[in-house]
Amino acid sequence: MRYLVQMHVQDPRDFIQDIAVNFHGPYFLMRLLMPHFRERRSGCVLNIASRAGTVAIPYSTSYCASKAALINLTSCTQKELDVEKLDDIHLYSLHPGGIKSAMTLKSIPRLSLVDYYLFQKKDYNTTHTYPASFIPTFKK
Repeated sequence: MRYLVQMHVQDPRDFIQDIAVNFHGPYFLMRLLMPHFRERRSGCVLNIASRAGTVAIPYSTSYCASKAALINLTSCTQKELDVEKLDDIHLYSLHPGGIKSAMTLKSIPRLSLVDYYLFQKKDYNTTHTYPASFIPTFKK
């Protein structure tokens, strides 16, 4: 997320860049891995999403949309594997929240508004989706 901007004034090239990095990159990597995982009947993917993919944050449309797409890509693909009884292939997405740092404080001019959305601590456990504080353990 390079900067916070209203959706209707964001340069479309920046929107496309956010989608390419945050969604298309993981999508194509998962697509390359799946045939190998299926052949071995095991494997694991850990996608780093963001809390921004679980809530609507003002002035962050492309970032939120790309991270929500990544979360749903991970969940939908895991459901496909579950239906096919490929129980040793695991897909996870982590949703770390924001970190107040010099960089974020400088880049977020409307911090009081965004602070409410980005820096809240909540637990978003669903079937194969875990908060950043969760570290999965795997059976060998």
